[in-house]
Amino acid sequence: WGPPLAVAAALLAACGLALWGYQHHRQTQAEAQARAQAEARLLAQGTAARELCFSGGHAVALGQLSELSRRAVPALARLDEMLEECAMFWLRDMRATAGKFSFAEQVAQAQPVLLAGLAVATGKRAADLRAHLGWGEYLRSREGAQGLDPVSHWKRALDDEADNVYAQAMWARWLLDRRGGLAEARERFAKALGRGTHTLFVRGLQLGGTVTGNEDEQAYALTVLDSMRRNREILLEVHRDRLWRHIFSQRFLDDAYRERVAAALPPGDLLLSFQWAFPPATVPEDRRLAWRFALAALQARAGEPAAARAGLAAL
Repeated sequence: WGPPLAVAAALLAACGLALWGYQHHRQTQAEAQARAQAEARLLAQGTAARELCFSGGHAVALGQLSELSRRAVPALARLDEMLEECAMFWLRDMRATAGKFSFAEQVAQAQPVLLAGLAVATGKRAADLRAHLGWGEYLRSREGAQGLDPVSHWKRALDDEADNVYAQAMWARWLLDRRGGLAEARERFAKALGRGTHTLFVRGLQLGGTVTGNEDEQAYALTVLDSMRRNREILLEVHRDRLWRHIFSQRFLDDAYRERVAAALPPGDLLLSFQWAFPPATVPEDRRLAWRFALAALQARAGEPAAARAGLAAL
């Protein structure tokens, strides 16, 4: 009986090993499935927080994403990306309100996220993060903070990615605050637009920094407007309003001012850009008279005297 018993024992051992292997496989499978489900839940929550950030709830969303990132074990690269995207968007969208929210207070919340991301980022991602670090320094400098050097961040960003849109556009906006900086700013804005990405952000910096400036800068703003019309881009209401208040409203009644600023464009192009930016249906009642005058004045410059004469006579 010795050999049959040995065979039976061997078979039992083999069956036990097979059963253990099957149970171990099932357990491993269940653990992997549980991890995948947990990761999916974290990513879904992260996506919701990211959407909140991009709809204006920056601080709350950044806090939620930071907590989700800490809870992810092992780390989830996509969660970290969403956290960095929120911090960068907040900086681009950042506004200061006197007595409530300063730039310095807000930058202090976003900046650590960028620094943490730079520890592992390379190439374009590193360039984007560095550009936004520079933008944070620029915003703080507008409140009087001393000893800041945003340009050094933009230079390093361009070392990481030679044509980084954010670095070029942000550097250009900084130049508009410097006397004599318009020429270089125009070149950097052109480089930023050459990539064909983040165009709405770049246009916002162009118009935001020139519409309220001196006459040379306002003339440049008109060339930006004309380019946007030609490319069928989006003109945000905030920029439409600023263009009206600072260029086409009361100041446009002054003949000398009108001629100096309007000389930035051929008369026909400026007329088309004005009509594109301010179609009749968008003009509120309290602006109708000034709008009709501006339209007639531009028609006169564009070689449409009959239309201009009729408009002025009606006024």
